[in-house]
Amino acid sequence: MEINYKGILCRLGTYRVNGEDKPALWYISSPDDKTMYKAGFEELHYGVLGKVLTDKEYKKIKKIIKKTEIENEINEELNSLSNELLYEMKKHKLKGTYRIIRNDTIEWKIQDDVTIMIFICATSSGEDDLIDFYYKDSNGNEHRYGKSDEYPHSNIMELLRNYNDYKFEK
Repeated sequence: MEINYKGILCRLGTYRVNGEDKPALWYISSPDDKTMYKAGFEELHYGVLGKVLTDKEYKKIKKIIKKTEIENEINEELNSLSNELLYEMKKHKLKGTYRIIRNDTIEWKIQDDVTIMIFICATSSGEDDLIDFYYKDSNGNEHRYGKSDEYPHSNIMELLRNYNDYKFEK
């Protein structure tokens, strides 16, 4: 697995020391040599740069890897939900234009002067995914609605159709 360690792109692996495999980082690239040497990388084997990790360093890196894996899972779930919602919006031919601007946000320009931001929040508790709506009207007033209680994910198109048929004040 590739990770960023103190500004150095490297690969986590092992290095054999006194007949025992030790966790090590293998150098891939860095902004400059000074950064690489400051991070503790050295030539471990004929032109191959690496850093043998202490137990404390390895535990810290394992936490970073676990956090990265969890963040990746959440981002995949959010991306999937956003794409599914966008597909349903197109399938039901909702008016205006809509696009994914981040993996958890859909921008829906429903009228010339009204854009609705749809924020999707994945939950790990097994409950329905949360969806919040935000828009700013033509007078500059901000409106935010958390619709997860009234509209669980399975009924989200009902909510979107309600917005689709709504005439926003100018």
